[in-house]
Amino acid sequence: MRQFNEYLGTLPYRIKIVIGGNHEIGFNNLTREYIQKHILTNAIYLQDNSLRVQLPEHKSLLFYGTPWTTSHNMGFSMSRDSIFEKWEAIPDDTDVLITHLPPQGYLDLASGTTEGVCKVCGESNHPYNKHWGEAKLKQKTKYLCEHGRLKLHLFGHVHEECSGIKVKVTRTKTLMYYNGSADCGSSQARVPHAITLSL
Repeated sequence: MRQFNEYLGTLPYRIKIVIGGNHEIGFNNLTREYIQKHILTNAIYLQDNSLRVQLPEHKSLLFYGTPWTTSHNMGFSMSRDSIFEKWEAIPDDTDVLITHLPPQGYLDLASGTTEGVCKVCGESNHPYNKHWGEAKLKQKTKYLCEHGRLKLHLFGHVHEECSGIKVKVTRTKTLMYYNGSADCGSSQARVPHAITLSL
């Protein structure tokens, strides 16, 4: 983690936001404040909390970060039965949501087995076979877009589908989903991804 923090310190961006995930097992018994003060000093660490970033012309963006996954016995692990409580805590005025877990059905295909026709998307020939995303997270993001201000959902966890898609939620509102996982087999793993948002 020391090397990652040093790497963050070399990046030329004014604001750098980080959340944890299932591989941060060492964070399990640490407070958000401890992690920010002693481990991730070169970024803003979000764990079930928000950051409002002021922009020109009196505009701002509210970022909310939450690290929880349905992995077993790893970092930030929760059961599928209780993880919705974390999604319910996401503020309605969030502009950019950052989670480790993807929403079900969007850029969430990875190894696993699904026999026959997939119950999530209706496909029978997946490139990786199993959706790893969470259904209630997808419902929450669509609700936040339709009834709130959500414009972008950033996530990771599934390294096989690093890319972005735009989903039309209502006649006038579109939500960008972006899986920023590093492709572990790629030489481009540390190249930052640029996303442009219209405010």
